[in-house]
Amino acid sequence: MAPFARPSRKWSANSWTAAISNEGSARFSEAEYLHFLDTAYGSACEVEYQVGLASRLGFLAEPSYRELGALSLETCKVLNGLLRSLRKR
Repeated sequence: MAPFARPSRKWSANSWTAAISNEGSARFSEAEYLHFLDTAYGSACEVEYQVGLASRLGFLAEPSYRELGALSLETCKVLNGLLRSLRKR
């Protein structure tokens, strides 16, 4: 990627998912942390959608689609599980 170039949407959403959840863990209240995890979950779901869209439009080869789709789905499941667990408390 060229210096100062806009990153791809997939890279951006993946990076924000990790950055948001990490930043959220440094918050003082559980409510703030849950808010940041919700945002990270939304970003992960966006990546999952974008991977599927890229595949349907022919921009992503089948092996890459399967790999990225599985990774994005797993990320969504982990974040969703964490959110559900924390909300039960």
